[in-house]
Amino acid sequence: MTAIDYTEAKKLAVKEYRKAVSAGESPYPPHLDGIVPGARLAAASGSGREQVPLALVIGTKQKGRINAFARNFMPLLDPSSEFAAKWITLCGDHLQEGIREPVRLYEYRNRFYVEEGNKRVSVLKYFGADSIEAEVIRVTDPDDGSDLSEEAEAYAAFLRFYESSRLRTVEFSEADSYDRLQSLLGRDPGKAWTEEERKTFELFYSDFYNAYTRCGGRGQLPEVCDAMLSFLELNEYGRMTGCSPEEIRRLVRSSMYRIRTIRGGIGHGRKARALRVVRGKAGVRKKAAKTFRILAVADDESRYYYEDYEPGRLEGLDLILACGDLSRVYLEFLTTMAPCPVLYIRGNHDDPLEEDPPGGCICVEDRVYVYQGLRIAGLGGSYRYREGGNMYTEEQMRRRALRLAPAILRRGGIDILMTHAPARGINDFDSLTHRGFETFRRLLERYRPGYLVHGHIHKNYGIHIPQRTQWNGTTVINAYDHCVFEVVI
Repeated sequence: MTAIDYTEAKKLAVKEYRKAVSAGESPYPPHLDGIVPGARLAAASGSGREQVPLALVIGTKQKGRINAFARNFMPLLDPSSEFAAKWITLCGDHLQEGIREPVRLYEYRNRFYVEEGNKRVSVLKYFGADSIEAEVIRVTDPDDGSDLSEEAEAYAAFLRFYESSRLRTVEFSEADSYDRLQSLLGRDPGKAWTEEERKTFELFYSDFYNAYTRCGGRGQLPEVCDAMLSFLELNEYGRMTGCSPEEIRRLVRSSMYRIRTIRGGIGHGRKARALRVVRGKAGVRKKAAKTFRILAVADDESRYYYEDYEPGRLEGLDLILACGDLSRVYLEFLTTMAPCPVLYIRGNHDDPLEEDPPGGCICVEDRVYVYQGLRIAGLGGSYRYREGGNMYTEEQMRRRALRLAPAILRRGGIDILMTHAPARGINDFDSLTHRGFETFRRLLERYRPGYLVHGHIHKNYGIHIPQRTQWNGTTVINAYDHCVFEVVI
């Protein structure tokens, strides 16, 4: 499978390469040797080991290393090359136990350039990892005050903010924006953030980032942070931390009438500044929200939609999600009677569906399926409690999720995580038979989908479990028998 991953990664590289060439830009990662004079590089000093956000790793230190990668760090070389063989080996290592050896990075104005570990960075970017452990060497600006540029001033303000917050992904185009943010958060500039404050802000930032990019904004620093600052001037931060991802997306959409960008330079040569996210600008088209009415089913054939079915009961649905342990005949009945697609994953009793899949239905196992803009990721099966198919250990489910990560990354996240088993600690039990997966919790924490829809927890022994609940901003739905809900994107 890792050879297939290399082929897929190379496709991403070729796509990015062609995009850059058509725009008249360099298709390769930038190299620090061509940005900073050699004397300053020689004077750089180590700042220790840290977890570096991979989004900020943008180039290589030496020019000679760049031709193996497109500017998105995906591999360009032939699959039969020695380089590809090493990339594939690293890919296998990551799926087995994770890449643990730290890379060596040079930092210049909050952007990172690889001196050692290019292929490790490439593999982790392919799998959509958030960060990488690195030995960091910082290249500082001249301390004689000779650089009076806006970029240098903004970076100095960033360093002061970073010392107290330890947040690298908050970066503004203007120096005074950091103090404005602290004021909007109700904090004193310079006071160290607590772990709880940092986590609360990171959850809000993740929701805003996803909403902003879904509404057409570019997910690049500092544009997204400038837009976030304007958003917080319109919407009180304390109230936003209690909002669900869907609510934040609606607020972003309603206030995002005009975003202007101007050219300049910060860090690696470009400043994209969102000057204002303002309400009520006439003449600018607003992206209309779309509402999906969805039927979720699992485990037992619903009498209402099957044995006691009456014509018209499935009218008005936009999608049906079948979350496992349902007969082929029932699934084919739904797809015959419903005016919409039926997506399904397999439950732990669904071995027959692998050899004889239900006609007319769409299997979304181990894939991200996009329906009219709605992004749905599928991971079926239960916790392994006996021999048989469609049952997995925690480690096996972790690997499945890792293989799904590139598809999620390409689509900018997911709106619905569709599983058979629940997430660990959310609607599950301690017994192996009905234990949830820690992997699903990590997926919720990382991608913050609006919905987790699962089955496997029957009403006769899970009567105390509500059909709908909230967890960390995600609506969790137990699809046993049936449940109708609406999703707005």
